[in-house]
Amino acid sequence: MLSEEKIAEYADSSRNARKSSETVEQAKQKVIDTIGCALGALDSTPVKLLKEMGNSFGSKGVSAHVWGTNQTMSPDNVSFVNSAAARYLDYNDIYLGKYQACHPSDNLPGAWAVAESTGKSGQEFLNALCVGYEINCMLTDSGALDDRGFDNLLYGAISSSVMASLLLDLPYEKIVEAIRIAGSSTISLFQTRIGQLSMWKGLAAGYACKSGVYSAYLAKHGITGPKEIFEGKFGIINVLSPDFSAFNLDSSVFTRITQTRLKRYPAQYFMQTTIEAALKIQEKIEDYRSIGSIEVETFSRAIKTAAGDESRWSPTTRETADHSLPYCITMSFLNGNLTAESFEHEQWNDKRVKEFLPKVKATENRDFSSNYPDLTQSTVKVSTKDERIYSEHLDVPTGDPRRPFTKDVLETKFMQLGRRFAGEDEIKGLLAKLWRLEKLETLPGILN
Repeated sequence: MLSEEKIAEYADSSRNARKSSETVEQAKQKVIDTIGCALGALDSTPVKLLKEMGNSFGSKGVSAHVWGTNQTMSPDNVSFVNSAAARYLDYNDIYLGKYQACHPSDNLPGAWAVAESTGKSGQEFLNALCVGYEINCMLTDSGALDDRGFDNLLYGAISSSVMASLLLDLPYEKIVEAIRIAGSSTISLFQTRIGQLSMWKGLAAGYACKSGVYSAYLAKHGITGPKEIFEGKFGIINVLSPDFSAFNLDSSVFTRITQTRLKRYPAQYFMQTTIEAALKIQEKIEDYRSIGSIEVETFSRAIKTAAGDESRWSPTTRETADHSLPYCITMSFLNGNLTAESFEHEQWNDKRVKEFLPKVKATENRDFSSNYPDLTQSTVKVSTKDERIYSEHLDVPTGDPRRPFTKDVLETKFMQLGRRFAGEDEIKGLLAKLWRLEKLETLPGILN
């Protein structure tokens, strides 16, 4: 059996499989977190541009809502806009796989758009979401793409195509075709995440989500895709991921959605322990101007992606700043917190930031590197000008399954992000509906 057929068989057999109460609860947490992240970015420049572009296309026939508006578009285009909003602040969940990481909630808005347009219940949506998470994370565990210069958004597109297929009630044979179309047509370059980062860093995942949804509609209407997209001579394994390992999918178990990690701070995940440790120290220092130096020891992946080239030490875009360890540490000490507002108004050009940033030094700790991805360790040491020393160490950040978000922490994050866009009563009402999602006959409007 070909790999795309194995994935489709798993999805087909899992569509009505019983999910444990823990799995459903975790799925709702991911929904709340993802929608909150999207609400916080609805007024961002890239998302507004996508909404304006969508107006030029109009909407006829099957449609769904852009979150936070009365604007409707086709489900694939809505998937793009809502997924872009969910990802733009770099605040949504993450899965640390054996070879690389992924953000499976990037594809949640695609499933939501299809479920809304087809009148599916909250439970049907959550069932598809759990299957999609399992597939995306399984692929991430099976083979790396970034070492060969490709982005792992390909796996997201495949996952998105499967969720859309389930919500469109496609049979096994058409799920296979949707996977083949998405897998053969959604190839993304890792160059997106190198150097000074552009708007596309936050939008690429939405484009992959859109591709997956569109692939499912193509399959629904009879379009077929190329066979052997994994094992073929020019398939994913031979061209993109030669170390690809065997699939591990079980239609009676949905554990991977419980293993994803939520973010406490709107920045790259590999810096979360560093930021949290820095803020613990910041609470003990009355005046940031007393700081002489800051030394960070962390694992190689964090150094490589957040402090490994010149762009991370002199960010010129919002997208680069939230992937810059020195910038995030600087803002943590200057402001006593790191929020979405920390990356607005080009604050990297502020005189205080430019003067403070050189105080930060970052080096790899090889022991920490050997413990990744199980642990994402960081030690922050601050020396003051009067020779006081403060040090904090964390193995994992808040939001890791071993240090999970409490309900209060998740709701506070949702409320803070939602208030950027709507009134408190509206946000509380939406939150109450999302906590009851599995009981709702149709999906609730997202501030439409």
